[in-house]
Amino acid sequence: MKEHIIPALCQTLAGLPADRRSVRTIKRIMRCMEASLGATAAALVCKNKRTDELEVTQSHNIFQEAANSYHRQVGTGAIGRLFYSEPLLIIKRDANPEEYQEMKIETDYRLAVAARVSSSAGVYGFLVVYFETEPEDSPLVIQLVQAAAGLCGAAKEREELLDALDDLRRYDPDTGLLCYTYFMDRLAEELAKSHRYKLPLSLIVMDVDNFKPIIKSCGSHSGIELLRELSDALKFCIRGVDILGRFGSDEFIMYFPNTEIDRAESVIKRYRDELASRTFTKHGLKTSMCFGITAFKNDDSTATMIERVTYALYEARRMGPASIAIKE
Repeated sequence: MKEHIIPALCQTLAGLPADRRSVRTIKRIMRCMEASLGATAAALVCKNKRTDELEVTQSHNIFQEAANSYHRQVGTGAIGRLFYSEPLLIIKRDANPEEYQEMKIETDYRLAVAARVSSSAGVYGFLVVYFETEPEDSPLVIQLVQAAAGLCGAAKEREELLDALDDLRRYDPDTGLLCYTYFMDRLAEELAKSHRYKLPLSLIVMDVDNFKPIIKSCGSHSGIELLRELSDALKFCIRGVDILGRFGSDEFIMYFPNTEIDRAESVIKRYRDELASRTFTKHGLKTSMCFGITAFKNDDSTATMIERVTYALYEARRMGPASIAIKE
């Protein structure tokens, strides 16, 4: 058995750094279990952070319908022990019937080896490997299942860390809005959709009229606080499908999918009226914004739309505070 296990395990380890998503690494691990140990099936069961229920997130040789219907609570039985006290359990058919059913996902099994899957962030769940016959070398099987569970935990942790880094790159740290680069990626996707389905699309750029005087009199921290409050106020005026990003030091950029330019202008006017009716930050600041608006044309690229909307904003600035200019 050993001559089959080592190459398979090494192959799985070699693939770990290259896989962006944990699913591919975990699939490799499960295939390794089958090829090296003669396992009939395997599953990764993790806690859903929203529902607090345990669900099958990855499986091998288990029908998807059975995997989807598996829902458990941590409880105080076998699963509870895996989470809180025992990192590994061996469940046999002729042992505790409640624990046997607790681990059963689809078909009956002779023996199941379940190992805790965790990382420095905490316990994700457990890896369970099923056998129809007793393995030849039980101690070696146990060691490999524990090692496989460790790989699953490392893959999950790596995925979470990379996702957290992606979030940091996507969002502006001062305002929480999309950063310019990621916004442009989203705009390009939406523009392609407008080309494909002949849908309207409106693009808006706006900036704060008196940002520099505010920075000079109240400091940069108050300027950031103002931008954050302005973006929060704007979010109340737009839909969930409308995408908002940061365009410059005191500029926002936004697109309205499937929206004609007159509808976009009415939303901006409502937002402008909201700004005029209130004050911002602990200093009670009054401010306004200028707005440039353009709409999608059949021959548009992101570059041509940005060029037009930037020109529209320039025209709005020339018109004076709280102005709106449209460039079609």
